[in-house]
Amino acid sequence: MENNIINHIPSSPPLKQHPLTTLKRIRTGHGDGSVSIYPEYVDKVFLNDQLDRSPEIIRCVEKDFFRELSALQLLEKEFINDPVIDHYPFPKIISSDEENYSIRITNCGMNLSQYRKSKLDLLNSKCYFIDTINCVVNNLQNLTMSHHNIHHQNFCINNKGHLHLIDFETSRHTHDAPKKAERRKLKYLALYENYRKQFKEIIFRYVT
Repeated sequence: MENNIINHIPSSPPLKQHPLTTLKRIRTGHGDGSVSIYPEYVDKVFLNDQLDRSPEIIRCVEKDFFRELSALQLLEKEFINDPVIDHYPFPKIISSDEENYSIRITNCGMNLSQYRKSKLDLLNSKCYFIDTINCVVNNLQNLTMSHHNIHHQNFCINNKGHLHLIDFETSRHTHDAPKKAERRKLKYLALYENYRKQFKEIIFRYVT
């Protein structure tokens, strides 16, 4: 059974050196082929049928694919639950296909814009969201990871009211370069404090 397919183009512009790589095909559904408002997984396909297979496009797609794959693997492996929250605030990898540049990830729910339009009441308290924001930023900071695509479409709320940060194809991290990571820890302190402020401003603009 064919699942729902949409071409997803984030509203924020892609990085200049990676034209067209934000085009994706997303499939949503349950393992049995059925589709619901809260499907279990999302297939994120970085090279869809609309893109040509030129070497330039392949290089861009490959870079974005492996950035996302690496970031999600690291976040799950090194996750620190601080402050303590009752969910994992990032997508989890179910499977990946390097040949076709696709990753099947857990579905994190509706983005903030969709949530506001849905008029559903799934919200937790502001304190709960602040704890989640701090947990997200603490994990980025732990990996000296930066997320270069921060906007309302990359924050999601699921059917339990849990908040997640998604879309890591433009992220950067230095986890595999310890000396570089140590230098960046001090350099990036202001970045993570800015994330805390920016995340709060975006989220509470849509959920209050």
